[in-house]
Amino acid sequence: MPTPTPHEDTPEVLALAETFRQAGAANPETWARSQVHEGINQWARFHFLKTLSTAWLPENALDWVEAQRQAPSGDAQHAGAQLPKAVREMRAVGVRPEQILDLIRVIQFETLFHVCHTLDGATEATPPVQGWALFETDAQGMPLRPIEALHESLLEFDPSGRELRPRSG
Repeated sequence: MPTPTPHEDTPEVLALAETFRQAGAANPETWARSQVHEGINQWARFHFLKTLSTAWLPENALDWVEAQRQAPSGDAQHAGAQLPKAVREMRAVGVRPEQILDLIRVIQFETLFHVCHTLDGATEATPPVQGWALFETDAQGMPLRPIEALHESLLEFDPSGRELRPRSG
């Protein structure tokens, strides 16, 4: 039997693509082909990135901006206490809620990207350990397969579906 080409949709690819589709993948066939033909642990990558990105605000979360604006001042020493004050000040000088939300979303992406890049071992800083990695584990917690190249797929998880490109209009 001939070896399938990287773009061939074998029964294994089609079944896995359906699994990715049901899990909400935007490009299920691409994820499935890569896992089947390249041996990359895409199922674990997909789920880690999907889980990591659940805190990424959607671009229509204007209620989040309003909630920050209305939040009580509270304890000025509390972690994050400067956020409501900053949102109030930005709104007071005419910054639109959409602009504030866009700023927060880009900062969220930059932070998530840094986390993924760090887990991928692609940092400029020298860590105090030889190295680290993210692994899928078995029931006993023993490493099975690495979960790598996370930063390469993060933009696909932007809730807007536009990979953090600016809003139209």
